Amino acid sequence: MIFGSGPIGLEILDVLKFMKEPKHIYLICRGKNLYSKDLAPDLVDFIHKTYSGGKITISFDDEIVGYDTDYKEIATIKMRNHVIKNPFIIQGVGIEPNIEFARKTLETSNGILADDDMQTSAKDVYCVGEASELRQSGFIARRVKECTLEANVAIASIFGETARFEVDISIETLKVKDFELTDIGSVGYKADSSNETMIVKQKDSLSQFVINQSGELVKFIGINVNLDFSYIKNVIKSKKKFDLADILQNSKDDKLVCSCTNMYKNDLIKLIQENEVTDFGDLGNYTQTGRVCGRCKQDVFEIVKTYAAKEKTSTPKIDKKLELAKKRIEKFNALHPQNKIDIESFNKALDGFELKKEYNKWISMLTANLRLHPSFESTVSKRIKNLNKIPVIWLELADCSGNSESFIKSNSPTVSELILDYISLDYHELLMYSSGDDSESYLDEVIKKYKKRIYFDSRRCSSYGA
Repeated sequence: MIFGSGPIGLEILDVLKFMKEPKHIYLICRGKNLYSKDLAPDLVDFIHKTYSGGKITISFDDEIVGYDTDYKEIATIKMRNHVIKNPFIIQGVGIEPNIEFARKTLETSNGILADDDMQTSAKDVYCVGEASELRQSGFIARRVKECTLEANVAIASIFGETARFEVDISIETLKVKDFELTDIGSVGYKADSSNETMIVKQKDSLSQFVINQSGELVKFIGINVNLDFSYIKNVIKSKKKFDLADILQNSKDDKLVCSCTNMYKNDLIKLIQENEVTDFGDLGNYTQTGRVCGRCKQDVFEIVKTYAAKEKTSTPKIDKKLELAKKRIEKFNALHPQNKIDIESFNKALDGFELKKEYNKWISMLTANLRLHPSFESTVSKRIKNLNKIPVIWLELADCSGNSESFIKSNSPTVSELILDYISLDYHELLMYSSGDDSESYLDEVIKKYKKRIYFDSRRCSSYGA
């Protein structure tokens, strides 16, 4: 049983539809709406017919009227329209920010009120994301893109820069296996009985246009349409008089892949081929497609996988970047002679990762752990590449050599990868035992050579006053 017929509920329904475990799936709607209250009956009927039948039941005007329990578990739920035994309940009704803690100290409404610089009623207290409500417009961010923009404005304000958050028209998408829905609305759009709704049917697609009393387009919702959504967005933003013929003439025989960056499939393929993009990580050097809210990441990944270059060939653009990189490395090595960057060693280490894919995943995870926007992935990667191999002196002292045994038996990464590619293990008592006095002489040389080094003590003695 899925409670909630909005985008979240429909996405959950789409996932469960293709699973073998559920015997029957009920989508419970308290009213007659699907996706949102703005969706016209024709489009609701389209979605209803798409899902209805088989093991799926969409139940309108329905709600719980009673239930029976068996040993403290719900055995039966009685609905207005159905009696459901052995139910598994999923709440797909979205989230509501918890701002109760702030009501006594900050100005609040539906969210914590903030100015355009994201500062609240208390000096030096900023609020961004779904808990924040813009004081003037009442806008509440619901998407990762808007939340990130608000955060950028707040950070700039904290550092004394002039920054203001401006609400822009967003292109919302609902991508499921059987259809794609695109939703574009004017800033602060609210349903009005005086608005006129026009439905356009073309083959297997439906378009809904909402026009206000001034003849301006204020809302568009389309299912499986090939219109130019950027053009429609600009029509709404410019408040031009609605002209259906003009919009239909600007149809685009292409698929919108990423609404956050307004990237279409053919444009993405062209970008991949022109820049000889090798994988999803490399794509981040040219566009943030698939990296903003993440909903289209899998689609983008598959497109890159299909059209990616096996390797980059020498081109003037690439040669210029390589030359710039070499100059930067030379400058760094001149300033830090004791910690020179060895790019060849780093590239060898990268080869140890499976198809470089694991490395890209690790960079994404590290960036997220640092609480940074995905756009910083390339920066984090560059800084990681600049880490020099660290001189390590491993002293056994009072340990039982168990740590050393674990070290040499490591398989991810292997001990050879650790020693040759990541660290510089200059001295290890156990591993260098057979070298005798020569190992001790080398230890003295290492101590004299490196001013900065890491001493690793497997276990310190804690008795005899040590």
